[in-house]
Amino acid sequence: MPEMKISVVGVLGLVLLSLLSGCAGARKEREAELQEIVAWLPGYYDNTQQVETDKHKGVQPHDAIAVAIVQIYAPMISKQVFYAQEMAPDDSRRVMSQRLIAFDLSEEDEIVQSVWALQDPVRFRDAHLNPDIFKMMQPPDIQTVPGCGLAWTKEKAKDGKPEHFAGKSGRNTCRSKNRGPGGAMLFQETRIELTPDELSMADQLYDAKGKLVFGRTDEPFLHFRRRAD
Repeated sequence: MPEMKISVVGVLGLVLLSLLSGCAGARKEREAELQEIVAWLPGYYDNTQQVETDKHKGVQPHDAIAVAIVQIYAPMISKQVFYAQEMAPDDSRRVMSQRLIAFDLSEEDEIVQSVWALQDPVRFRDAHLNPDIFKMMQPPDIQTVPGCGLAWTKEKAKDGKPEHFAGKSGRNTCRSKNRGPGGAMLFQETRIELTPDELSMADQLYDAKGKLVFGRTDEPFLHFRRRAD
């Protein structure tokens, strides 16, 4: 029987082909997960149930907040962009925050979220009721919030939690200055959990020594229930 010989180049080629196939499979999986986030995220949410539960337990109630999230057309940012507006559940005129959030796949096949600030928030107030207004948006109307992006992963059901997506920012990358005397540097850590019916968000601020200066330690998350699509 003739001796079979496999060249080193041939072996390396097979290994490279296997690696490329694995990378392509991972990217397709992340793309499918990104589409799940896009399908789950839009809607109208509030945390009134959490507030009522806090009162029943006799603990300090979390702030009552409603969140409206709608997908918008903003190709200058990304293919997957959303407008998010936080307001009082009992008075939509009391708007607490407005921002744009975008989702993309990184070169490392990770789902990443970027955050964008509106230069004139009043102009886009209640834009979830009229998302077409963003079709007239120009580059000067927005500004990225550097260092405050989130990395998202899909988490399996565990410890009583259902399958969900989890997003988290790096504590040392998202920075802002305290508006108080001295203007000390603060570091923000954001965590988000998303299911088809719930959205949970936690924002905590730390000083340069790692001391928590904003946010709760007992239950940092605001738990929002979907009320409408």
